[in-house]
Amino acid sequence: MRRWPTCGNGSARWTTPTRSVTGRRCDFVVAGAGKRSDLSVRVGGRELAVSHHPRIRRLHDEIFLRPPFVFAERASEEHENMLTSIREDPTFGISVALCGADLVGFTYGHRLPVDHQWWERFTVLLPAGVAEEWEGRTFALIDIGVSEKWRGKGVGRCLMDSLLGPRGERRAILSVQPSAVRAHAFYERLGWQLIGRKGPIPGVLPPFWDIYCHPLSA
Repeated sequence: MRRWPTCGNGSARWTTPTRSVTGRRCDFVVAGAGKRSDLSVRVGGRELAVSHHPRIRRLHDEIFLRPPFVFAERASEEHENMLTSIREDPTFGISVALCGADLVGFTYGHRLPVDHQWWERFTVLLPAGVAEEWEGRTFALIDIGVSEKWRGKGVGRCLMDSLLGPRGERRAILSVQPSAVRAHAFYERLGWQLIGRKGPIPGVLPPFWDIYCHPLSA
């Protein structure tokens, strides 16, 4: 059984998680708090997304509808419509972090079809083989968000590992706004490789996005 890594700043640590029907449970210790906080990380599909939809939407807006992110006027509505749509995909997966009844983090995505357009409109020539696709090769991590007071404590890593660990795809990809410097640093610490910058994308704000890739264990 895997042991989650200790945070580099020493402020918190994960103990060995145990599996349950709903996903993983992790005992979370916050130094100086004087008590143990039981953080539950649950992994699932459509039903899990539906049950937490309002809380995911609120946390998404709290995180992404402010600087350093660039967002359109209807970004909140567009996010809700997107999540409502992709959760119907049979390859959709989601993990959520709960502290009691409070949603403190989420991540979700789905398998990309062979004819997706992620590899179009790059500003540089892609490395050999990157743009090759076959059925089941690539999982797209669409969103990951953690409440500000829970950042730097390993929650994002646990969410990502819980979602991506059981996947059958060969690799995962994600997109990041160029202005989100802390997000870039987070992904790079976890071993994600920057493939290049995509854009300009007509009708999309911002028009440029940085694309990262990470191998998955088959």
